Order: sequence, then C-alpha cells, then structure tokens
Amino acid sequence: MKKNIEIQYLRVVAIVMVALTHRGFLATPKGHDPFAGIERYFSTWAGVDIFFVISGYLMGQILLGRTDSCVSPQEKMDVTIRFYRKRFLRLFPASFFWVTVMFVAGTVSGDVTIWSSNPDLFHKWVASIFQIRNFENDVHISHLGWYWSLSLENQFYFILPVLWFSLGRKIFWYLLAASAVAMMFWLPGGTGWFWFRPTGFIWGLLVYRVVSNEQTDRILRAQIPKWNAGVSLTIVTCVLLLSTSVPVFLGQKYLPLSMSFVCMVSAIVLSFSSLNCEFVKIPALLQPAVFWAAEISYSFYLCHIVVWSLLKDVLKRHNIVMGTAITMEVGLLLACICAACSYFFIERRFYRPRDFIATPIQGK
Repeated sequence: MKKNIEIQYLRVVAIVMVALTHRGFLATPKGHDPFAGIERYFSTWAGVDIFFVISGYLMGQILLGRTDSCVSPQEKMDVTIRFYRKRFLRLFPASFFWVTVMFVAGTVSGDVTIWSSNPDLFHKWVASIFQIRNFENDVHISHLGWYWSLSLENQFYFILPVLWFSLGRKIFWYLLAASAVAMMFWLPGGTGWFWFRPTGFIWGLLVYRVVSNEQTDRILRAQIPKWNAGVSLTIVTCVLLLSTSVPVFLGQKYLPLSMSFVCMVSAIVLSFSSLNCEFVKIPALLQPAVFWAAEISYSFYLCHIVVWSLLKDVLKRHNIVMGTAITMEVGLLLACICAACSYFFIERRFYRPRDFIATPIQGK
C-alpha cells in the first residue's frame, strides 16, 4: 500500500501546530518570540487532536477493515495479533529510546529547572513504558508531559478491538456515533482533565465508516472541488488553523464542544483527503518534502522536547545567552536532524517502510 500524500500533508500541519505550542520552552530573557500572541487567536495545542483523527481513521482502515470480512475467531485473532505486532514495532522502539534519553540526561544533569526532579523523571519513564503517561501527567504535571498523547493512543489501540469483537457491528457504530455526540458536552474526568480525550479517535473512526461505504464514497468524490494547488493548500491549511480558534473564544467551560468542533472539521477534511482525488493538491515539486516531513513527524514529536532540553542545558552550563528567535531556530533545526536520524536508524529498523506516494485517482 502506497502513502496518501494528502494525509501526509495533514500530518505536517499537525506537527507544525505542536511545535508552535511547545516553542515557549525555548524562550530566553533576550529577544522577541516571533510567534508571540498566537495563543490569543489559535489553540495550536489542538494539532495533537488532528493527529488523533488521522490515527482513528487509520485504525479503522488497518484493523476494522481487515477483520470485517473474517469469519472464524481464529482469523480475527491472527489479523489482530499481526496488527498489534506491527504497531508495537512501529511505535515502541523509538518512543522507548527517547524517553530513556530524557530520563538518563535529566538524571545526569540534575538541573530541575530544565529536567524536573529525579523522582518525577523516573515516574514519567515508568509511566511511558507501561502506557499510562496521561494518567501520571494528571497527578504529576510538568513541562515534560508531552508523552501523554502516545499513551492515550496506545490505550485506544487496546480498547478498540475489545469493542469491535464483543459488540455487533451495528451496535459498535451506533455506540461510536453516540459517543461522538456525548463528547460534545462531556469529557471523561471533566473539562479540567486534559489528558484523556478520545474525541479525535472517535471522529477518525467515523471517517473510516463514511468513506468505506461505496455510496457515500461516490457522493464525496462528486463534491471534490477542482481547484489549483495554491488555492487548495491555502484553504485547507486555513480551515484547520481557524478551527482551533473556537476553543479560544468559547473558553474552558465549553472545552468539550470546541474540541469536538476541531475534530469535526479535521474529520471533514480527512474524509475528502482520504479519497486521494487531489482535494489537497500538492505540486509534484513539493511532494517529496511533504512526504518526508510527515514520515519523521512521529520521531519529531518524540524527540523535540528532549533535544530542546539538552540544548538549554548546554547553553546554561556554558553561560551562552542567545535571543529567543535564534534559540528557536537552532532548536527546531536540531530537533529535525535528530528526528530524521531517529526515523532512519530506529523506526525503519523494525518495520517495512512504504516509500511510495499513491497516484491521485482521476475521473471518478
């Protein structure tokens, strides 16, 4: 199976939002933050929810799609085991490496202002290994809590097959749709608990349900606009970014509704993008850059806080003070280099990569 470049582009948008959210970690007393004030208009933290929507869709495509036609329990078990094995090899080695780098570097450094205390580092390391980082982060919240989303995703990987195989197909989809509606007004743990929000995964699965139906597939294909690359990229990017302004204006009280809105907008964009009919039209010249930026996005997410912490530690130990903008540029460059190394030398060692872009489907 070849990679859908349109979904790859959505990944790039999401990881850029994540980088913007965490950039404050590199702020220094000197100079000016070039993105100062962006939080007044956009909730860039919602970039991770775009990732959740994509992940939910891919869960549906890879697991539900491949087991839907299975008849015997043994067939279902075999497909599910293969799914877990591939997911584990795809996700765990790199995440284990970087969380261990964080633990070792922080313990050796001993600078709690950068790395937090040794007990906190140990708690986060253990919680990451056992995939309960989101719960741990609610108890011991700190600036090193970014692994919470990986734990939430892996928890969903285990919950989904249980529901899929234990419930009837109709009941499963009705329950999923009801959950999507309920989470417009309610989140597990309440609006103050930020670390368990499965809304994006649910909307991603609903996208899979919609596009896997032949009738709705044809309807969606008929609605895809014929626009040039510049208009396509501008509209799609702005729509995703503008959707994140809703949480800003609605506030914490209406967080479930605003988060659902972001996920719904992402789901609509993903529904069209998944068809690979140039809804997101990317010029051939830019496709390799988009493809590889998306490919290393997982490793970038894993390593960027660790790399930035190491950078701050080195600068502090050598009494080097750089301007905020320069520090951010250096930090971003180092994180990209480390992410590429992580992808090629760790991630790709454990799974069979797909380095080909799927040809857009024309004339349908």
